[in-house]
Amino acid sequence: TACAHQLRRFSTRDIAGKEKTKKRGRRRSFPNSVRGVGFEMEEVVESHDRARNRRMVGCYHELGGDSVDEQSLEQKRARQACCPCSRFPVIRARAATALPLLAVLLLGSLRTKLPSWRGTHSQWWPGKVGEDKSSLMAPLLLQSALRTSSNFSSSSTSHFVGGQGRFGNNNEYIRALSSSSSSAQLLRAKLGAERADSRLTRGCIRYRGGMSNLNIAMGGAPGNASNQGQAPVPMNMINIATLEQTVKAFHTAPNNEIRMAAERELTKLQNDPYAWQQVPTILESNIASANTKYFALQILEGLVKTRWKILPPDQKEGIKNFLSAYVIRCSSVAADGASMSLMAKINILLLMVVKQEWPHNWPTFIPDLIGACKASEGLCANILKILKMLSEDVFDFSSVSGEMIKAKEIALRQQLSNEFKQIFELCVYVLSSPASPTVVVPALETLNAYLRWVPLQYVVSSPVIAILMKLFPLPTYRNAVLRCLTEIAGHKGEGVDSMMFVNLFDAFLSTLVQMVPPDTDLKVAYDGASMEDREFIGLLASFITVLLKHHGGSIERANQPTYTRGLEYILTISKIRDIEVFRTCLHFWRSFVASFFRRNSGDSAHSKHSSSKSLSAPNADKHLHSTAEARALYSPLLHQIREVLVTRMAKPEEVLIVVDENGNVEREENKLDDERLRYKVMRECMVYLTHLDHDDTEQLLRDKLRQQVTGAFEKEALNVVCWAIGSISGSMHEDQEDRFLVSNIRDLLNLCETVRGKSNKAVIASNIMYVVGQYPRFLRAHWRFLKTVVLKLFEFMHEQHPGVQDMACETLVKVTRRCHRHFSTVQKDESRPFIESIIENMPNYIRDLKPLQIE
Repeated sequence: TACAHQLRRFSTRDIAGKEKTKKRGRRRSFPNSVRGVGFEMEEVVESHDRARNRRMVGCYHELGGDSVDEQSLEQKRARQACCPCSRFPVIRARAATALPLLAVLLLGSLRTKLPSWRGTHSQWWPGKVGEDKSSLMAPLLLQSALRTSSNFSSSSTSHFVGGQGRFGNNNEYIRALSSSSSSAQLLRAKLGAERADSRLTRGCIRYRGGMSNLNIAMGGAPGNASNQGQAPVPMNMINIATLEQTVKAFHTAPNNEIRMAAERELTKLQNDPYAWQQVPTILESNIASANTKYFALQILEGLVKTRWKILPPDQKEGIKNFLSAYVIRCSSVAADGASMSLMAKINILLLMVVKQEWPHNWPTFIPDLIGACKASEGLCANILKILKMLSEDVFDFSSVSGEMIKAKEIALRQQLSNEFKQIFELCVYVLSSPASPTVVVPALETLNAYLRWVPLQYVVSSPVIAILMKLFPLPTYRNAVLRCLTEIAGHKGEGVDSMMFVNLFDAFLSTLVQMVPPDTDLKVAYDGASMEDREFIGLLASFITVLLKHHGGSIERANQPTYTRGLEYILTISKIRDIEVFRTCLHFWRSFVASFFRRNSGDSAHSKHSSSKSLSAPNADKHLHSTAEARALYSPLLHQIREVLVTRMAKPEEVLIVVDENGNVEREENKLDDERLRYKVMRECMVYLTHLDHDDTEQLLRDKLRQQVTGAFEKEALNVVCWAIGSISGSMHEDQEDRFLVSNIRDLLNLCETVRGKSNKAVIASNIMYVVGQYPRFLRAHWRFLKTVVLKLFEFMHEQHPGVQDMACETLVKVTRRCHRHFSTVQKDESRPFIESIIENMPNYIRDLKPLQIE
């Protein structure tokens, strides 16, 4: 009723007297206080008698016809006096939908009568006088006090509207903006010009629609026809202090309820379609923390991602100019950890704009960046980082991220290729000049990013390789230099003299021998090295393996001692107990032994079915040494490779019992795909090495197993030896394989009798089951041994140690699949097929198994 009465006052204020208009069609607007809450409530007064017929309050009482003579007017007033609408409006079926509207209208009138509501949150914050209200970060603060910060002002758009003066005075802009606002004029009439401008500057009045400054806020003129008819723009100057408190509460508040409330307010603020216009105000504020500025950059990032295409050209130009200026200003200041995070974010944001505008709407982007490098070393370093990220986004991640269509991707690649010369000259200039590491390291990283796709002829014709070799001995640059050299070595070398790679490797090893002597125990040094030194060893392995894999044939023919020395370095690095480093060396050894086997075995069948690539391709068949000479020359090296692979053998898929890091035996639950792949590569290497020298491989494995029988028993050492024994199945002659397998099974059985402990016996039993399951040819040739193995598997099915029953079931399935005919036929000295005996005793065999194991 009160809301309806308040509305009635507004509706009848201008028609109380008889002398007021009788003219039809006159439009009258609601007061500014009503209009200020976001509604353009306009009333068309067609006549006196229709003034109270308001649909929004549910009053549908018909007051009369269209006649406007004095007599009919008096009759209608008499009826009007008796109508309950004059005091209590009749709320009918649609009144429920009108109540929220009435509440908003009443709120608008109260805002006119209560000026304190127009102030900041500190004027009506609940609390005692003199109390520190910044510590009262309650949900009430986050929901109410942030209203000032969630409603943005168009004043900050001056940074983004383009042209001159985007860093101008905000106060002058607000004065110009407020001059066209009826609410501002009302305030200036009541408070005076000076006080009104001050209050407007502090953002105390919220412009919520119905304002004539819409076009100015959008970067246009007040009378711009292109902006007419658009929705009102909710704008206000942001309260940085309140926003700072909310961001701080989101990151550091101990109460989860406060953090959730802060998150809701920040999300609401971030989803505001005009929030991006306040980003310059936040970034240039002295009281905003790094987290608050990062939040502002996220707001601008959302604009670039989702609405960049619909922005006017002048606003796009303003954003580009602001980002460029902000990058230049921040790069010239000494940065700490927080500033570096902001700098990385602003770089990403700038590149997002570049990928939208470059090259058609921003053709001078790269020349402008390179031209600004001479201002300071900090700016030069950051520009190099931007250029590096640009190459990665265009050539490395464009297809993966899916942010660009194929045509845009091709256009950016072509444009970057056309302007690469300037970037390359900048990198060479920085590397040649006596600059500090803060600039040289980014230059090396940028060069590394471009070397991935730049033609090798361009690199060879420049002094880049000489500069890199000059910087390699310096500890500060050696890791970045190795990355660049690895990219150069990865090129196949079409159109380039192969002696370039030979000279590069000679010069590299000459320097490396002084830095890391050949007799250095890298396994021990790696364990006590720093993270930077460990990274250096990993990069060293990558460079040598890549260079020898692609250009090993040329290096071997030109300088065989240098080639062998490089292999020795890889062998030393292979002994390091690091999976990533070992994987790098392992893939090289597979390629090396496959190539060596094809060149020196003379077995065309193995060469035909080999899946490995030649190490010295395309010149592998032109090897200078004969088969006998090559085997004699590389025999010590091949023996060391076998030993490294045996001691580092990965676990096969069939093994379900493992030893954890504490030495406890347990059943493996999850299958490690990486380890399975590593086992396949190592098995391929072991097969090639066994074909090259059966005797050396057999003797090495028997010696390793004999050490476990006669010496100290180690579970992990026994496992890797047995896994290596099972990996070379089928690579020996049949008689040699029979002798080799019988000897190993005998040693394992003897070890099982001498070793005490249930877990130790479980490990030995799992190894026996794995080894016999890997040699089906031997089992098919020796029926009694096969029968003994199957009966032993049934015996293991009663073992309660974790994993033994599962592995016994898996091994039995594998044996029956490979030797199924021997179970269904009558064997020598047998009266019936063995399968019948198994069926009769099946209840006894499976009584301790689980249903899943029985299936």
